Amino acid sequence: MVRKSPSLSYHFVGILDALDYLYFGAVETVEECKLRLGKRLFMTLVAAVIIIALAILIAIIVSIIKSNSNSESGKLNEKSTTLAPTETHPVSSIITSLASSAPTKATSNSTTRPPSSSANPSDASSAPTKASSSSIQSSVKTTTQSPTRNSHCMFVGDMLNLGHNTTLYKEEKNMISMVAGMLLPLGQNYHTARMWSYGHVEHSDTFSKAFHTFTKDWSEFSGMLINKMKFSLKVYPQGGNKDVFTLINNTTDPRNKANCLVFLSAMTDVKDYKIVPDYHYERIVVVNMAGGNFSGIVEESQGIVVEVSQPYDKVEENAKKIHDAIRKGFHS
Repeated sequence: MVRKSPSLSYHFVGILDALDYLYFGAVETVEECKLRLGKRLFMTLVAAVIIIALAILIAIIVSIIKSNSNSESGKLNEKSTTLAPTETHPVSSIITSLASSAPTKATSNSTTRPPSSSANPSDASSAPTKASSSSIQSSVKTTTQSPTRNSHCMFVGDMLNLGHNTTLYKEEKNMISMVAGMLLPLGQNYHTARMWSYGHVEHSDTFSKAFHTFTKDWSEFSGMLINKMKFSLKVYPQGGNKDVFTLINNTTDPRNKANCLVFLSAMTDVKDYKIVPDYHYERIVVVNMAGGNFSGIVEESQGIVVEVSQPYDKVEENAKKIHDAIRKGFHS
């Protein structure tokens, strides 16, 4: 008959017996024996609870480590697959931002002369998107080669005299954007500009408030342009044409910085209006957008009238005419 070797539990019980003997000594009574067995059971339960708690804690720690590892791995993958943004000249950013908001159809209740039948309003409103930044910079190079003084231009946009024709207002805005792009080219930070408008607009800023902030940054001017020429059906917060001419003639720049006024108008009859400001502008450029008779609206010694076509489908050509008229007053 083969004798089996003692099991592991047998040795474990033997070890406990030896520990009990060292702790309690020789067992002499039944009460001591019961006490020894009770304490052995209690110690066993405590050990089991501790082991289970440690196992749970280890499992939690492992889970947290795995979660953090997966998160870091995901971030690395995201970074590796994301393309770095390319820097763009302010020309592109402004034209893109303006073109994205350009309407595709003019409203039918325009109260002023509509576009000619040969022109498509939706095509005209998208004209600035066809102008590349290289062509704009080419225009800048051809008009700024001779030494010039710095210009600080206040642009005044007409959101009144084209009625509710939002397409033409958008084209006017794009044309101003192009002019500003030529005045504030990359790397020439000494010219500044500011934007104000009147008519169907959301803003209620006074003309005097507009003088507070001139910018040399094209993208910042773009923000002004979008904000100040946002179409609204409000009843002329700045008043009608007569009120606007009064404001322009009576308002001065408290900082004495502005030296150029660019006034855009789609009026057809200006015989009763003249720009004779109390404030001294070195250069006044009046942009005739409706083909009206603008003779005498500004003194020849102080300014010039530039006529642009309507609809404004030749945005670059019109913008260059306005830009050249501005800069002509600042050649040394």
